[in-house]
Amino acid sequence: MTLGMRPILPMEEKDGQIMIKSDDLRLALKQANRAIGKAAGVASFAVPKMKKIIIRVPDGETPMMYFLDGQTRSMAMAADLDGWYVFDSKDRSLKKLDYISASAILESNYWN
Repeated sequence: MTLGMRPILPMEEKDGQIMIKSDDLRLALKQANRAIGKAAGVASFAVPKMKKIIIRVPDGETPMMYFLDGQTRSMAMAADLDGWYVFDSKDRSLKKLDYISASAILESNYWN
């Protein structure tokens, strides 16, 4: 079975930066996994779960992560995917992430 899906993420603009709320990233993953399970039917137990969303930003830029406690950190580049940055829903250090921000979000996709 082949199922092509891309997350549709609500984006806000603030001070010339595009922002994506972490709750929207988590919701997109939950919705994708629900849709994949539904499409797989009785074989849904064997389908891998999507845990990550990757984003691509303009060349030379690194998206920033903003946490509820005021801390900031640059996003990690996805392994073996040059130019893509990863939001991993299973990364416990991102539990208190508020949003990510970049001058532009060019593309997003699910990644397992």
